[in-house]
Amino acid sequence: MQRVYKPTFNKDLCTTWVINKGVNPKTNRKIKIGGPTYKKYLRDCKYFNIHTYVFDKLPQHIEDIIMDMKHQMEELEKPGCPICLEHLNNKTMKTNCGHCFHTDCINNWKKQSFIRTGKRTCPLCRSDITTEKERRIIEQKRQRRESILRERRRRYRENQLNYRINSVLNNIDLSIENHFNRCIRVERSGSNVVYHINL
Repeated sequence: MQRVYKPTFNKDLCTTWVINKGVNPKTNRKIKIGGPTYKKYLRDCKYFNIHTYVFDKLPQHIEDIIMDMKHQMEELEKPGCPICLEHLNNKTMKTNCGHCFHTDCINNWKKQSFIRTGKRTCPLCRSDITTEKERRIIEQKRQRRESILRERRRRYRENQLNYRINSVLNNIDLSIENHFNRCIRVERSGSNVVYHINL
């Protein structure tokens, strides 16, 4: 005579248990995996063939969750501009160090970086990100500035020299005039002028 198995729990409880195997649906308490209650639920699920019933319905739900997660991961993995944290579009610029940024963002960063530190550095690795074109422009500006300063210095020295020369000449004129006035005395009487020389 074969013994007939009589289930401990009903079919609904077993279905609920399969979805969350760590909790007893009857008492809403945690159950130990591999413990006696866990084993009873396993036997009852086999009796009601619940494994196939539940897992036929779960994959679509799980697939939807997985697809949502994949979509979120793809959004997170899309390269973004480290400055504004937006996704990169067509207007991007790759620096010498290999990092990508929006063109507007990196140009603003370069200006601010140059104002603060005197260098154009990458916001991520702080390496120099000045392009060859920018280097040529900077060099041209530097040379122009130096030539202007050289010209100003030349004019300043010339003006200083002219001032000194004029000052010396004025002093010489004054001393000659004073010496001349001491040596020659002029007397005027009517239309006659008489010069007296003192030696």
